[in-house]
Amino acid sequence: MSKSQGVPSYRLHKARGLAVVTLDGKNHYLGPFGSSESKAKYAEKIAEWQRNRLAASVAAGATVYTVGQLAIDYLRFAQGWYVKNGEPTKQVGRIREALKALAEIYEHLSVAEFGPLKLRNVQQHFIGRGFSRNYINSLVGSDLLIWRNLLWHRVWIGGRC
Repeated sequence: MSKSQGVPSYRLHKARGLAVVTLDGKNHYLGPFGSSESKAKYAEKIAEWQRNRLAASVAAGATVYTVGQLAIDYLRFAQGWYVKNGEPTKQVGRIREALKALAEIYEHLSVAEFGPLKLRNVQQHFIGRGFSRNYINSLVGSDLLIWRNLLWHRVWIGGRC
């Protein structure tokens, strides 16, 4: 079990007669112990170390864009994009069906982890539901369209990818 880590101390390296601080397991020599120069370097090193730790904790706590979130965002996009004479086209229904399967199987999976083998599993899901080959191909084509838009356009997801 790791200890809660406080601010590393400013201390004397007896053999060298220098001030030293150990940050992330590495010794940083600051100059003659007790000098204003070494104390200023210590303050700079500690400030930099704290900024790096804060940045790392923010990055670690960053939310992951999931397939479920993608499904919601893309459906909103499709409902506004695939419209003819003020009415949604049949493509919106196909996309809704394709996204429903994606969300059922991979709702909590990171978008970055989705790949060709996962798409094959979605295709098997459609086969298990008894859909015709032509309809399955159109649904898988809709899934491919979604991923192409995700990778190339990135407009409809607000730059979250």
